[in-house]
Amino acid sequence: MFHATKPSCYKSLGEYEEAITHHQQSLEIKEEIGDPSSIAISLHNIGEILIKLEKYPKAETNIKNALTIFDKIDFQTGKAHSLKALAEIAHKTNQPQLALSHCQSALTLSQELGIPLVKDCEELLAKIQDDLGE
Repeated sequence: MFHATKPSCYKSLGEYEEAITHHQQSLEIKEEIGDPSSIAISLHNIGEILIKLEKYPKAETNIKNALTIFDKIDFQTGKAHSLKALAEIAHKTNQPQLALSHCQSALTLSQELGIPLVKDCEELLAKIQDDLGE
């Protein structure tokens, strides 16, 4: 989602466990500092990697925790990314109505913000609607 860092490099290389280890270390430092936006970003990034590893319950926990912080600090871009990630989790865990709801919220927010996430949301929404037969 955010920041070109060492963990992001590991993620790009498909070395997900190594990426999680580095994100966890980064998260611990951010928690010590007390920077809520950075904490939420780390939680979200860990959740995204857990999605790749198909560890959906852990991914969902991380993403929901990030979303709670994004809501609290009114970080709308983070909120949009987290809603899209929750839609993806719901889609992959056969919860089409929940996936549809999260994806529509992410798409609407992304459009309002004018961020590139719009395309990803539209693609996911098409998959969800196809699965629902809409």
